[in-house]
Amino acid sequence: DAQNQNTEEQLAEEIFGEFAISGSTDTFNLASGYRQCSYGQLNIDPTDDPKANYGVYTAALTNIGNMSMAELEPLALAAGNLEFCNLSSLFDFVMICLPPLPNDKDRVAYAWAGSYLSVYQDDACVWPSVQMHEVGHNLGLMHSGEGCAECEYDDMTGMMGSSHTYDDGPLKCFNNPKTWQLGWFSDRHATATPLSLEWSGRLVGSAEYLSAAGDDVIVLKVEGHSEDFYVGLNRQIGINAGTEEAGDKVTIQRRDVGDGYSLSWLEAKLTTGGTYIIENFGGSNTDVTIEVSSIDIASVPGVAHVRVYANNHLSPVPTPPNITTVIPSPTPSTVSSPTPSTV
Repeated sequence: DAQNQNTEEQLAEEIFGEFAISGSTDTFNLASGYRQCSYGQLNIDPTDDPKANYGVYTAALTNIGNMSMAELEPLALAAGNLEFCNLSSLFDFVMICLPPLPNDKDRVAYAWAGSYLSVYQDDACVWPSVQMHEVGHNLGLMHSGEGCAECEYDDMTGMMGSSHTYDDGPLKCFNNPKTWQLGWFSDRHATATPLSLEWSGRLVGSAEYLSAAGDDVIVLKVEGHSEDFYVGLNRQIGINAGTEEAGDKVTIQRRDVGDGYSLSWLEAKLTTGGTYIIENFGGSNTDVTIEVSSIDIASVPGVAHVRVYANNHLSPVPTPPNITTVIPSPTPSTVSSPTPSTV
């Protein structure tokens, strides 16, 4: 009694593009986005099972018009499992594209973290930033926030902030902690422990990964505090040309220690000469400064020169000197009568 407004072929083109539809003109979608951002390390392709048309299978369900997304999810899964035996064992990712639901119209999409499953309502299934965001949850990524505690979608440098209803954009990848967590550029990760040793080096953007050389770093992790801090150059070019915040600036995010499912928070967007100070780093009575010496985006790759160093800013408690005090015999003092104060 309701159906997704996109045909199987339209869904296939908007999700897989040329990897499902020969000659497709869809320039940005789930498949192309992850291929580009990972440099071919994560390729999402349609199944070649003949029961699925271009990788899309339609399940016929009845009496669903008044249901919610959460109520429809198990019904759709049951229909898929009946046809394919076991979706979770056959496929790395499964997207359920539901029809418009008038009783659940405020919910667009959701996904199960660390799982294979994401669920979308109507056209949300064809918006690439929604696709990449929800599959990001499947990959273990949580939201990217900035500012207030309720602003967990407000870091717009990458895909785990707010999503959009655009058909072919925005063209961007992931912020520093998410990029580290995904591990695609682990050969260009670096770690700074500033209480032990000052760090200085060159940061380049993931969009220019193939041009990086020598000791160039994509993401720097600063550790030793109650949270980890991640530093990178948000190069606004190529696969990251559509980043919506802090383009060509050095960005700093913080998140819980480790690589588990955790919110990240955008803390700083620095240009040349900018600094960010982490006070009382690791409870050490020492500040740590992240300093951007220069940014050059005219070069290939664009480069930010960054230092991370400790600076003891708090005065230590002084040790009293050894002083011999001679106390003379008391002399009687003259006490005058008090003068009243005027209030």
